[in-house]
Amino acid sequence: MSSFPTPSKKFNGDDLPINPSQGRVDETKDPKAVLKKVIEKELEKGIPIKSWSKKVENDLIANVIVSFEKYFPKQSLCKTTLKNLFSKIKSSMDTKIDNEPFSLQSFLKNNLQITLPAKNTKEPYTLSFDLAEKLKTRWNEEKIAQLSIHELSAPIWSIQKHLLSDIKLNNLRAPFEVYGYEDQLILESIVSLLIDNPLIENSDLVNSVESIIKKVNILTLLNEEKKIKPLLYTLYANICSESGVYDLYFSKLEQQRLKAFFSHFTTLQSNSKQSLERGEWAERLLSLYLLGVYLPKNIPEKVLEIGIEESISQLRGEAAAKNTGNKNLVIFFNASLYLHCFFSKNTSYEKIKQFLMQCYTLTTNFAPFHQTTFDRLEFFVYSEMEKKHSILTSIDPISITYLKDILIKTQVENPYFSPESCLSKTIGICNQRLNLSAKITQKSFSQIKLKIHMWATSREMVMRQIHIAPEHPFTLAISKLWKKIVGHKLMRYMDHHSFIDHVLKSVLKDFPALSPFKNALKKNLSAYYMIFWYNMNFDSKASTLDRWLFWHHQNLNAKDHTGFKDIEQLCALFFPNIPHKECAARFKALISKVKA
Repeated sequence: MSSFPTPSKKFNGDDLPINPSQGRVDETKDPKAVLKKVIEKELEKGIPIKSWSKKVENDLIANVIVSFEKYFPKQSLCKTTLKNLFSKIKSSMDTKIDNEPFSLQSFLKNNLQITLPAKNTKEPYTLSFDLAEKLKTRWNEEKIAQLSIHELSAPIWSIQKHLLSDIKLNNLRAPFEVYGYEDQLILESIVSLLIDNPLIENSDLVNSVESIIKKVNILTLLNEEKKIKPLLYTLYANICSESGVYDLYFSKLEQQRLKAFFSHFTTLQSNSKQSLERGEWAERLLSLYLLGVYLPKNIPEKVLEIGIEESISQLRGEAAAKNTGNKNLVIFFNASLYLHCFFSKNTSYEKIKQFLMQCYTLTTNFAPFHQTTFDRLEFFVYSEMEKKHSILTSIDPISITYLKDILIKTQVENPYFSPESCLSKTIGICNQRLNLSAKITQKSFSQIKLKIHMWATSREMVMRQIHIAPEHPFTLAISKLWKKIVGHKLMRYMDHHSFIDHVLKSVLKDFPALSPFKNALKKNLSAYYMIFWYNMNFDSKASTLDRWLFWHHQNLNAKDHTGFKDIEQLCALFFPNIPHKECAARFKALISKVKA
């Protein structure tokens, strides 16, 4: 419509016809009622309208034309009437707003959208730009005034995107969404806490994540004392020892012989300085073991004595009288003396000879191990060293638990990793957290707290933004069982606990080395399953909130679930800032189709 003829009947007066019996405006009897409703709805949207414009005029006409023509087919719209009524209603609403104290919760509930505007041609995240602009005009606080539209848009979009039912979140990132390592750590913490306690209150969730982030400072002190690597190796060794992993790789007899060999040297490592340098010491002990494994098993005693004489001569700085012709034997004896470290030039020949003869005797029962077995041998050494000279008892238990959790999570996440690869990856993670710790100041932590709040307010809905590799063995195990039970159907109810237990059994069958980490593995599989479920059990355009509600909906009637009574209360309890009535109504309509 480019022009509008003068209506046959003009609107006079300010009163709108009201039906006394119903107490509401009867839109079918007065055109002004129709116009008023459309204008109020337009003014209550997230886009701030400051004054009349051609765009406002066109938007109002586009929204009112259908209803107007339906009820008043013989009348025409008048632009002047529309403009005058707009000005009056806006002035009345502005006065009301100015006289009311600002409520962020009410503001968000009234302005967050659950669908994109009709004929929307912009990127979905522009909704948050419009809402941020409106928020700046309403929230008259200095700290808000100092924030840019981008800075205000980020927390708004973090919840807005999960309410929209007609967008695809995959690869959709707004220009203000900038993520760093702290975001990854925050997400991991939120997921972990919610798996442990799905009904944790929002405030407790935020506080718990803050505490976890602050713990990165634990690593700073350990790093200064160069304790991280030896502690990680010792922790891994202890886990293997306590859980019986060594029984998978070494027979009882092999373990006895190895303990005898390693004890021959670990009993000598008595001072505290050496015990803290156990990394290098363990490597030398393993090298000695390898030398001994490949020595001939039946060397004549005479040849052994010549080798011992040559080794002692080198210890005392003397020229050897004879050469055994077996250089490996002499190298083995020299390495044994180096590890002993308490012999000197003045130590008696007989005492040294007795020690070296015993070193050789202990090696005669060894056979070369397969590489996989040998990878565990280093940790067997650490286990024996910790039994003789503990370093774990000298470290703060909180620090031990923190390191142990990182180590176990890394191993569980990477079931194909050898122990060495796992520890290398864990040290890399510790270095990332050390870098984060170095960057945290009072000012920067306030920014991290904003990120924590932003992520935590979405609760499990963050699952839709976490990517898991489709070829990861956990993803494959979950996908295989899902296809077997559900197939390709969407929005299927599932006994989550039972499903995870079945996946756990399958994964442990494929990766028995993860048995010591069973509890951590189950928790990790729960996270993988939830991410899979959020992304695979729905049409790509289903809102994240609908998915979240669907996950919790099946718990409403569970005997052990008393946190809420119905869907609307569930929304209001955990997402107080969203239009929960509208969201609950949409979800109820959605599940009614599933039941049908």
